[in-house]
Amino acid sequence: MTDNGWASGPAELGYGDGDEATLISFGPTDTNKFVTTYFRRSFVVSNLSDVTNLSLRLLRDDGALVYLNDAEVFRSNMPGGPVTYLTYAASVVGGADETTFFAGNISPSFLISGTNGIAVEIHQANATSTDVSFDLELSAEARPPPLPRLAAMRSGQNVILSWPSSTFGFRIQSSTNPASINNWSDSSYPVTTANGFYTAAVSTSNAQQFFRLRKP
Repeated sequence: MTDNGWASGPAELGYGDGDEATLISFGPTDTNKFVTTYFRRSFVVSNLSDVTNLSLRLLRDDGALVYLNDAEVFRSNMPGGPVTYLTYAASVVGGADETTFFAGNISPSFLISGTNGIAVEIHQANATSTDVSFDLELSAEARPPPLPRLAAMRSGQNVILSWPSSTFGFRIQSSTNPASINNWSDSSYPVTTANGFYTAAVSTSNAQQFFRLRKP
């Protein structure tokens, strides 16, 4: 997808209300305005299998259709059936609806691995409408990454504790009584990185200890 030749800017986009971050053109004259304005944005999905749900929030004045990778996934204040660039919105938007975000869930099956495209068409309710408003948020819910496994291996007079360095933010804690949740404290053993693992050496001459990984 290429956006060459398309104007761009931050949301809110539109005209007529005075709260726009990006102003757009309304058309030839005040009595012959564009019926439809089109918007699009690309984004990258790296781990497609991790996405479990998509949530959409849409601000539209007057009506809108939302497409994800060329498939219609959301319709708001628009008539049913086929829509063209000359199709008017179902009704004029006013009052609180002009600043309301309308929400919906979208199946992640519409996503593809790599670059995705989301497109929105905003439709006026008539040719003399005084404003257009558009803003959109698409957020994803993802499976949490698997918890790291703490491994222990004897090496001479030490036990080497290790866990994958691809997991960030975890630290070693130790305890002499693991049954007590208040008896765990951060370990003072130096942690190094080698061959894709964090490692810490614990002397076997120390008193019996138990170890775990914990993320603040």
